[in-house]
Amino acid sequence: TTCMRLKRYAAITSNSNEKQLVATMCVDGDSDYVVAGCQDNCVHVWNRATSEHLAALEGHNGWVLIAQILGTKCLSASYDGTIRVWSLQTMSPISHLKGHENRITNVNLHQGYVISSSHDGTIKLWSPEGPTKKRKLNSPQGATKSISKRLPFFMGR
Repeated sequence: TTCMRLKRYAAITSNSNEKQLVATMCVDGDSDYVVAGCQDNCVHVWNRATSEHLAALEGHNGWVLIAQILGTKCLSASYDGTIRVWSLQTMSPISHLKGHENRITNVNLHQGYVISSSHDGTIKLWSPEGPTKKRKLNSPQGATKSISKRLPFFMGR
């Protein structure tokens, strides 16, 4: 899987022929999809082989800053401080995870859990199937940009 946050925003055109600014894109070589997080608060999904625009997944109330493909699911995180888990098979939401008080800086899936960090200075561990928070870690450094260094501690190892 190749995901990137763009330092300069790119413009894309969706089915409505409106140009959207893109904050993040993700391509997975094992998946049929390309996803992009955009300024219109949506995750746009394309067929990787045909470039056909398949859907605009709506639900966030702020720019989608992170969009990741994980098998048949997509994780998205927004400036609104929420995370959404989407089914790429049905193009519908699976869960809406809210609890951060500021924008999400990173989100990942680890051992079946969604792990997120935010500019509110916290790292949270979630069940991907629902809004139940499993654990919260306050970061003394404030906003946490990378959660990978804290995973062993956070997961109780």
